[in-house]
Amino acid sequence: ASLDRTNKQKESFHQKRMDELNAELESIRNMSIAKERENVRLQREVERLAVEVGEQEAELKQLMSQEEEDRAKARIEGMMKKNLLADQLKDQSELLASIQQQIQSFATRTYPVLTKAAPDIM
Repeated sequence: ASLDRTNKQKESFHQKRMDELNAELESIRNMSIAKERENVRLQREVERLAVEVGEQEAELKQLMSQEEEDRAKARIEGMMKKNLLADQLKDQSELLASIQQQIQSFATRTYPVLTKAAPDIM
């Protein structure tokens, strides 16, 4: 009788322990399934972000290329303007020198006395 009671107590304890362990195992399995779902969701998010980053990098490359092209055009335009101004300055300097020479020639023909006393216009 006392052995049966002890066996029943051990069996009852063992059954309770098995129920606790089975509940814990089920909880762990449920957590595992939830984690797997979360991993799938996160993997999709990573893939979406990778695509988004790729698109942004392509757009950035395009913008950088366009900006570089615009800067090159601006440099070329600047050099062309500088060369044009240099040519205009050269032409105007030559014209001024020609006009000064004509004035000097006119002054020496018209007023020969003044050319000896007056300082050189050029």
